Amino acid sequence: MLRSSHVLKKAFNRFLENGNGSRGAIRYTDEGNRSVARIDDRLFLRDPHMLRLLTEYRATGNFTGHLKELTEKEAGVVSELREGLRCLEQEQLRRGFGAGQMWAGFNEKMLHNALTADPRLFNHAGALNYKTFAPQTLALEAAAQELVRILALYDHLRGRVSSFEGLFTEMNSRHVTLEGHRLSAGIRCIEEREILRPTWEQIRKKKNSPLVLEIGAGGAQLTNLLLREQAKMVVIDLPGMHARGPYLLYKSSGARICTYARYLQLDRRLDRALEEHDVVYLPPWERESVRLRFDLAVNVHSLGEMPVEESVEYLRLIGSQCDYFFSINTSARDLDRAAQADYSETSILDLEEHLKMRLIETGTPLFDSILQKTIHYGYAVYQAKGIEER
Repeated sequence: MLRSSHVLKKAFNRFLENGNGSRGAIRYTDEGNRSVARIDDRLFLRDPHMLRLLTEYRATGNFTGHLKELTEKEAGVVSELREGLRCLEQEQLRRGFGAGQMWAGFNEKMLHNALTADPRLFNHAGALNYKTFAPQTLALEAAAQELVRILALYDHLRGRVSSFEGLFTEMNSRHVTLEGHRLSAGIRCIEEREILRPTWEQIRKKKNSPLVLEIGAGGAQLTNLLLREQAKMVVIDLPGMHARGPYLLYKSSGARICTYARYLQLDRRLDRALEEHDVVYLPPWERESVRLRFDLAVNVHSLGEMPVEESVEYLRLIGSQCDYFFSINTSARDLDRAAQADYSETSILDLEEHLKMRLIETGTPLFDSILQKTIHYGYAVYQAKGIEER
């Protein structure tokens, strides 16, 4: 069982100290906007409880090399996903599409590896790097940082949240067991869902099955939580991201996924695709074919990672076709541009004028703040003007 909140905080403070009351064990790294406090993982050895948690987290997070066979149905889903990936690869080449500087390499690796890897790796998606579709080994210090963030956020959410389900922890994903809950870094998405809940309840009063546009779903963890609350989803993401996330959604929630190949077979009719499927995955070049009215748009982190022109196009789409917009993006105006010359981010605050929606709530997510040298991510909820009359 997890210790009480008070005892956990004492253990956490003791873990951060180096034994003589000073803070010499915390070293800072200068990585521009993404600076974090570094942790000396040896400090876990002083607390058997923390050591057990760290050991479990690393042990469940590493790919073992044993490949679990696909069932006939799973093999069929993988085949459909790969057909969609091949279609994306061809269309991407034909259009000369290139991802932004930050994601170009990852997109190519993910697309190539998902198409050429042993199909059984799809059944180990939780143990694969979501940027490369390749087995990953979690470094000890990285595991320590993730674990501390999970513990702190769980301590914040426990008692407020009724369920910690839907975190993909049954999918060979690294996790730690606390009070009967299997928790992963996906707990950040439970915090995001809770921040969004008042708005979500307003939407659900008008519509039992809200239509959600998500831009940049990545590992699709938040997508999964919204699907479990009766949403229908349209996801716009890079071609390489049309493999791991969709399979996790299928395995976790039984979601019916519309691949890009199927979307083209339906003559790019989004309404027809949504009649047949729970989630429609589209590449960035299809955003002009997205002409439906959405109850909610979601973007976590990625708008600031795109070229400015592309971010502006998405904001215009959201502002003209969505009732609400939930954003977690770079908010600081004083980013260290010099330190991030090759990994720059755009402050979402510099682009708000293109959104033309009303800001109704803003704040800072806890998970995005823990162990950060500079807190630079903020959340915001926007509302379309005149929505009260609709």
